[in-house]
Amino acid sequence: MDGRPGWRAERQELSAPAAARMRALAAELLEDVSAIAEHLTAFVMREVGELVQTDDPTWQPTVYRAARSNASAILAMLAEGVAGSAAETPVEARAFYERQAEHDDGLVTVLRTYRLGIAELWQAWAAHVTTRCRDEPLVALEILRASMAEVSAYQDRMAEESAAHWRDTRLRKQRGLDRMPAEIVRGALAGDRVDDLAKLGYPPGAEHLAVAFEPESGEAAAALAARIRTRLALPTVALSHDAAHVVWIAMTQPAITDDAVGALVEPGPAVGIGHRNPGPAGFRVSHREATDALRMGAVRSASGVTWHADVALVATLSADPDRARAFVRRELGPLGDEGKQATRLRDTVLVFLGTGESHVRAARQLGVHEKTVTYRVRQAEQLLGRRVADRRVELEAALMVHRVLSRPDAEAPFLSPDDS
Repeated sequence: MDGRPGWRAERQELSAPAAARMRALAAELLEDVSAIAEHLTAFVMREVGELVQTDDPTWQPTVYRAARSNASAILAMLAEGVAGSAAETPVEARAFYERQAEHDDGLVTVLRTYRLGIAELWQAWAAHVTTRCRDEPLVALEILRASMAEVSAYQDRMAEESAAHWRDTRLRKQRGLDRMPAEIVRGALAGDRVDDLAKLGYPPGAEHLAVAFEPESGEAAAALAARIRTRLALPTVALSHDAAHVVWIAMTQPAITDDAVGALVEPGPAVGIGHRNPGPAGFRVSHREATDALRMGAVRSASGVTWHADVALVATLSADPDRARAFVRRELGPLGDEGKQATRLRDTVLVFLGTGESHVRAARQLGVHEKTVTYRVRQAEQLLGRRVADRRVELEAALMVHRVLSRPDAEAPFLSPDDS
């Protein structure tokens, strides 16, 4: 194993006898994990000069606990047949990582220590396997090939996780924070210790404007935050959760308009933007509005920016599913029926209204002929018993609400876990 972060051996399938033998051998070595950890601690402190801190009596025990926890995790992983890519980072290893985050070059030390320590553990494991399988060289080879892939995957996971969290951890250490920035933002969103946002250089009492990106658009969200800070000189904080990547902007300069923020959103990913909302309560409201706008953009199949002001009616109506369904039944009548024909007509009318009642633009967006759009709109009007231009706002709202209520999460279509 060369131990380079990012290098992966393909996972090897073991025969049943070899798998059972590997589990038994790993369990045997696991019994000696304390002695192994002592050896690993002495080894890495000799090989990694940055680990030697003679003026701190707590440092060597920290290294030992990290070595023991990683050795235990790897051997237990082999003993239980757990994939290396699925193993959890031990708590004691996190403590070692936290200590290293106090130094500018700490990440290099962390990665080098992991690489050398795991390589040395591999030597002990390989020697154990070859010794115990002296009369079964093919079994030993099978075990070593398979375990190499799992140990490599474990090391990759540790290295990638360390690199991914380093910037935030280092920033937190530099600012003397007791929590990660994401934890502070999440707490503020839940109404807990909102004033801690000030520790991130973000004023909790300001007017807040939130921008929500799709979950897979984290890089675009980070890039927007950077542009906001550099071009508009406005403070930002961000949070990623299952529903969205959200960037909050403290609108501390009254001359800067919401449109100026929207203009910095690059074309591409779907984005939802809320209204300005003041104070700690506004911090939470702005999150709900931005994520509502993002979801409504998805419902409308819209790309680019969706402003909450343009979808507030639908978001409000959809907040109460029972009342929303009654509204849809009243406005759509037979057009709200199930079936492919009614669905096609609803989709066509929604696009038709969304394009300013343009048959040409609607046809282009739907990929059909203009006459097809005209025909479908007439069919929809027959079901409605009126022209689509009559009660246009209510009709478009009902069509979008119907689409929302057809989603799997229809009972709470606009409520994310952080808003509860």
